[in-house]
Amino acid sequence: MKQKTCAIQDSYDAVKFLDELKASSDYKEAKSVLVNIFTERTQKDYITYISGIVKRRLEKAKISGLTCLTGFAQGERVHETTILTVLFFFKSEIEVLEYDFSKTPVEKAKESLLERLNAAGELRGIQVYTTPMKNNGTNDFLSTVNFKHDDIPIFGAGAGYESGGNSKNLYVFGNEIY
Repeated sequence: MKQKTCAIQDSYDAVKFLDELKASSDYKEAKSVLVNIFTERTQKDYITYISGIVKRRLEKAKISGLTCLTGFAQGERVHETTILTVLFFFKSEIEVLEYDFSKTPVEKAKESLLERLNAAGELRGIQVYTTPMKNNGTNDFLSTVNFKHDDIPIFGAGAGYESGGNSKNLYVFGNEIY
């Protein structure tokens, strides 16, 4: 696996970065590609826009992301930006699963997740993005993620916003925006 990260200020930065990646041998040789998007911007239209740019530029990429307090790129804290972190997997397949607890009961989502995890071949890790940890549905969902591979790391983050921000505008996204 290789990782490339870029802090973008606008769509020009995103297009330039993504086009460079698409022309790279890493992209061409990757079996699968994951683009994590971390943004301080809590506007749904912006998330749709930037996700669309990624989908159009890197056709084989899968997307996951969330709104965040502040971003980190190259080990430095960056403000008022969007961070694109692109992961190239040369031997591994990745899958993005999405559960909307306002539409899917937590128990049904847990069953679905456990079914997918137990069916996975050589599972190496589980990345989880969620809305605030005070969300009882999310806590219930994650607290019972017990499956036959208890040595597999589960990692990720929760959506956030700067102090004074609007807590109603916290988003986690992939194929959809939640």
